[in-house]
Amino acid sequence: MSSKQLGNRNEKPLRVVAPDIYTIMREIFSEYNIHPYDVQATAVRMKDKVDVRLYFADAFSQSVAIQVKRNIEESSAVELRQFFRRTAENCKKQLIADYYKMMKP
Repeated sequence: MSSKQLGNRNEKPLRVVAPDIYTIMREIFSEYNIHPYDVQATAVRMKDKVDVRLYFADAFSQSVAIQVKRNIEESSAVELRQFFRRTAENCKKQLIADYYKMMKP
């Protein structure tokens, strides 16, 4: 991913910035049969938080974001999992819609 694709030059791949958060994301997205390459997951490391942003849909045109503490506690882990589940549902719907648009004669 180039910085042009990521939008913000401070954004780096989530798997590099916060591997533990990336693992949670990957586990939840796999439940929805969404592969890591269907989503661009980026993060910006701040003093005590991580700003996580996910890009998805055709040409990664849609994005959602959440800020979480660097040290994931149980309460923030629950919120993070809910965020990833909602995003996975939206991403799956968008992937299906994009597929039907592509197959339309």
